[in-house]
Amino acid sequence: MIYSTLSLKLVSIVLGLVLIATHLPAAANPVPWRERLRSFPRHQKAGLVLLAVAVIWTVWVLCSLNIGNFHKWRPFILMAGPVVFFLVARFVPDFLAVRALGCLLLLGACPLLKAAFLRDEPLRLVIVVLAYAWVLAGMFFVGMPYLLRDWIGMVTRTDGRLRAVGWSGVALGAVLVLLGILVFG
Repeated sequence: MIYSTLSLKLVSIVLGLVLIATHLPAAANPVPWRERLRSFPRHQKAGLVLLAVAVIWTVWVLCSLNIGNFHKWRPFILMAGPVVFFLVARFVPDFLAVRALGCLLLLGACPLLKAAFLRDEPLRLVIVVLAYAWVLAGMFFVGMPYLLRDWIGMVTRTDGRLRAVGWSGVALGAVLVLLGILVFG
């Protein structure tokens, strides 16, 4: 099984630390982060890196999955990964970073849900809700990437908004770390 070794404790702590690390700089000093965030949706290099990570992750999942009667097609499916990377990078350059981020959000929801599967703690639903929010956001980012650009424009309009979003991400990260340490065993 893929992701079978992930514990809810580990997922919660790592996810919390990532949220804190990514939101704290924008919360503490929003001025330099405003332009970085605004340029992200059309940033080609970031898009290529995120797309490469998404393709590698997808190929790894396909290598690890039991695909039943389609096992004879596995080599062709695995060869499609680099081909898809090239075709998407070449023919879908608009909002490539947002689309690749959407793919990563869709891929990232699975480990979160696997870690929370069959757990008794009611607070595991924090992770489950976050995973389904990622799925929903990932679908929108892949299908309508301009929505992230508009959302970033709204959030970065004032320093106060960017700080509020940054501190809320830090707070969610702290809650996840505390849940991982104190609740999830």
